Amino acid sequence: MRKFCYKSGFMRFKKVTAVPIGNPGVSGSTNADYGRVTSTIANAQKKARDMVFQLVLPHLTGCPQVSCVDYGCADASNSARMWTEVVQELGAARVSLLLNDLHFANRERLVENQERIRPRQVTLKEGSYLSSLALPGSVNFAFTSFTVHWCAALVGAESSHVYPHEQGIPSASVLEFAKKAQGEMAHFFDLRYQEMSKGGFFLMINLVRPDSPADTWNSRLFYETMQMILSEMRESGELRLDELPQTLIYPAFFRTPDDIIGAAEKAGFRVMNPDAREIVVIPCAFYEKTAEGTKNMDSFCQQIIDYAFAWSEGSLRAALRCDEARKNLLVSQIKAKYQKHVEKSPGRFQNPVTVQYLLLGK
Repeated sequence: MRKFCYKSGFMRFKKVTAVPIGNPGVSGSTNADYGRVTSTIANAQKKARDMVFQLVLPHLTGCPQVSCVDYGCADASNSARMWTEVVQELGAARVSLLLNDLHFANRERLVENQERIRPRQVTLKEGSYLSSLALPGSVNFAFTSFTVHWCAALVGAESSHVYPHEQGIPSASVLEFAKKAQGEMAHFFDLRYQEMSKGGFFLMINLVRPDSPADTWNSRLFYETMQMILSEMRESGELRLDELPQTLIYPAFFRTPDDIIGAAEKAGFRVMNPDAREIVVIPCAFYEKTAEGTKNMDSFCQQIIDYAFAWSEGSLRAALRCDEARKNLLVSQIKAKYQKHVEKSPGRFQNPVTVQYLLLGK
């Protein structure tokens, strides 16, 4: 068993307060090289791998067969290393793995990663994480990262959905959205608890809201810039109202660690790691390389644009009400406008993420 490095060198915040913000709920990677452009997410998984080897695998060594699930895995580029190490540790003949996402945009890369992991059996299953994805009591170890902040749909279309805590008392629409998001999280944990076997483990890396968010955290500036671009395009006539009924197309709910823990415990899970309430900041991998001088600013800007649209383009295309050729044109125009904003002030668009590491047991 390898050595466990539990205290990583990332910065930490104190406990925080929940708030809803805008973000996509009908996403799924559209980028052909998702793993490369989301290296910040990959960096966040380093500690998760250590937790798996220290806190999970010692309890699974006696299981004759180990059933695993990766919820919301995209093309599995960011979790492939962890699953490969799990299979090597437990033995391929004992491990089955279900890979899930809303839809698999890059099946070629998914198959490449599947062949890299090489468990006894791999199942690819498309579908929402708000639906049943495995048989009751069948899962020994489940994993998800950067997934549960997505919501199924956005309620209402007013600007106060984005950072309502900075705009006074939340409106009825915002409160309705928050209530819906909380209900979805409760349902999510009920489903996962039903699927988990007794003695099973569920490891999560969750995007959470820090106490004093800067304009760079968790792609905040992306949401605000995109809403501005879409609104301006509608006002100028470049984008017709019937093509995009509302400019808030990214529904999500960034919670606090306490919010997530409370929902998990209510479903019956036990918290297994003592630092579950800590918030960890993962720096922007692209910006760090630029500051070190190993990447130039033009390369940084392109990586930031690739990263943003890798996870958001699916939601944008789903929101547009027009044929595919028109969508392609509009997406190209929107990307070009976003690129101008990034190039004007690239440092503001770096994307550190604030995360919670949560290990649950049944």
